[in-house]
Amino acid sequence: MSKAPTMSRSRSQLSNSYAPSALFTFEGGIGACIAVPSSQSMYEEAVITETTRRQILQRINEIARFWFQRAYQCRDTEPAQAGTIRGEMCVDADLLNRETRVQTRDVSEHKLLFVNALHMSYLPAPLAFKCESCGFFRKPTTVQDTARHITDFRPESCPHPKRHATCDWRQLDVVHVHWSGNQAVPSPDRFDWDSTQRKVYRRETRCVQCERKDFLLNDKSPYLSEWHFICAHCNTAQPEWRQNEEETVALLGDAFPASPKEAAMSLTSYRASVAYYSQSEQFIIFGKGHEESLRMLEEERRPELEEWIAQHFAYSEPPASNQWILDELEKNGHVEHASRLRRKLARLDHFTQNGTDPAEVEDIRDDIREFREMIFGGPAPKLRAPHSIPPAVAALLHRTDVNSRFDPIRLALEHDVLKASTLDRAPDAYGRRRFVPFNQMDSDIRPSDDPEEVNRIENQTSALMRRLRIARFGLIREFELCRFTYGFTRMASTPTLEAHQKQMPVRLNLFPKIHNRNGDSVHPVYVLTQANEALYIQLDPAAVYAWLQRVGATQGIEWTAGDRKPLSAHLLERARVFPRFMDNVTEDAPSAYVYAFTLLHTLAHGFMKAISTVSGLELGSMSEYLFPTDLAFVVYRSGTTMDLGNLSSLWRNENTRFLGTMLEPRTWMCNSGTLCGEKGAACPDCILVPETSCIAQNRLLSRAVVGGGRAPLEDVRETIISGFLESP
Repeated sequence: MSKAPTMSRSRSQLSNSYAPSALFTFEGGIGACIAVPSSQSMYEEAVITETTRRQILQRINEIARFWFQRAYQCRDTEPAQAGTIRGEMCVDADLLNRETRVQTRDVSEHKLLFVNALHMSYLPAPLAFKCESCGFFRKPTTVQDTARHITDFRPESCPHPKRHATCDWRQLDVVHVHWSGNQAVPSPDRFDWDSTQRKVYRRETRCVQCERKDFLLNDKSPYLSEWHFICAHCNTAQPEWRQNEEETVALLGDAFPASPKEAAMSLTSYRASVAYYSQSEQFIIFGKGHEESLRMLEEERRPELEEWIAQHFAYSEPPASNQWILDELEKNGHVEHASRLRRKLARLDHFTQNGTDPAEVEDIRDDIREFREMIFGGPAPKLRAPHSIPPAVAALLHRTDVNSRFDPIRLALEHDVLKASTLDRAPDAYGRRRFVPFNQMDSDIRPSDDPEEVNRIENQTSALMRRLRIARFGLIREFELCRFTYGFTRMASTPTLEAHQKQMPVRLNLFPKIHNRNGDSVHPVYVLTQANEALYIQLDPAAVYAWLQRVGATQGIEWTAGDRKPLSAHLLERARVFPRFMDNVTEDAPSAYVYAFTLLHTLAHGFMKAISTVSGLELGSMSEYLFPTDLAFVVYRSGTTMDLGNLSSLWRNENTRFLGTMLEPRTWMCNSGTLCGEKGAACPDCILVPETSCIAQNRLLSRAVVGGGRAPLEDVRETIISGFLESP
């Protein structure tokens, strides 16, 4: 075959379900295949901004560091097993520091190619066949080998040495997979280590009785572990079939005989989820005019970020005195600016003492105020405003294990950008708003042209929002997100798994390389940008604080609505660092931040479930974005199919009826009875959603935080808590 055939699916499907190295079957279940990157002529480079490229690189390098640390250290708690993991077992070679091999290196942009997922190629896999008539087993070496010997698969070409039959061949639907990311076809042969020549070799299996190489496959048992090969000549059952992963055997070398289970592959159906996990991330796109906000997250721009935190969370000190400004300007070499300020102050003093017209004096004061703003603001500020960030927040800034999707500071910055670019943005020249509050509708989403009817719906919406303790609720017309898929794993979607009574590192693999226009070998990164409709919900801070007091999770917070220091600042000071896979969230004392996160997360899932029920959108076609310190979340339509206007249609058709369902007790009840309420958790019958839709692995969810019941599993207390929507 000169080149692999291609398939066309939606960009979202090609980036995930059919991404390179995925095992799948086409509709009808006939023929198993493996996805491979398309040839050079079949890909299209993604048109994204430099800011978006930088964000993707930041995320990949951050994930690689976290992944390697978790995988490399997964046995450190067991003294007998500590130090038995190789760096090559944890991450792709292009993510590993090849000199030390005990840490990662940042992958450079020239090693990657950002592409649109328009087509994907595929090849038959696994290349293993069994005759349904005589049971004979065949394993061609390559696709080309299969094509050359296609006549051997004709019904009349039975290879059975003792009982000829009209053969009926079918492709095996099982495959060997390994946590290294590699997969192999079933075979009586296996890889082993030659300690003399110090290399891996394929041990060709012969019958233990007659030493012949023709086998039948006995696959009658429903348990894959009980399948086995039988000699086609003497009917002798062969030992239990298994396969060793070639690369892992080579890495272990002389240590392989002592630890053979490290390389033992698992037999599974190619349809099983453990056979393939695509690895992807998403983030809000920083649009034109807001690129500098992203740059503040870079290490060398730390002072700017600290200043933003101080201003945003009201940690700034009172305005600096003029004398302090003069001293600091001279100290930092801005002598000319210090001289200009002195002249302005002297002029103000002169006019004030001589009883000049008060209006003219006020003009001078305005001039000084603008000059001070120029000194502390603008694209190149001369001075930083004095501020004092609390130690807990400063510690967050210096932590290296904070994951971007759960970084409270990054999320607060992203929410600030979302407000400036969308939520608070003025209407365009045609009067069209990017964000439309449902209690202040525009002509596009009004369900009626009757002013009285519109006024009635808006009033009902406001009343329902008050009952739901929602401060702001509306439609974002274009929620700009970038979702990119950069690699895959097998056996688990997390850095480690437990197998053979020990922790195993799961390797994070970049996608197989393709050639760019210059002929260089690069890893494809499949980028999907979207600007779909979304619902934005922000809770009332006063209601959240009152609820936190009721559940005993305020941790000494003293706050009232209207305080200069917002509730978000108190939450930031108590922020809990969550890893990428939420695998360190354990029982602890009640935390205001964890409770707030759980509340937002649970409400987001509730809204997704309600949207799916009312609009007809599939639950798996939606996703969420959480802003914990701002007590806000976004539920958006993911993907690029033709039903992207369903959220605005949902409001036009259902409006207050939809919002009212969020107050109904059955919305927050579990269909499986009271188990979730008694355990303080959630299950697929109530508010769990597909993991592709959930930003937090379906962790930190509890119906009790909304409707009342047993405290969440993360709260060490065994107590009953009040729900957010319950009356105080």
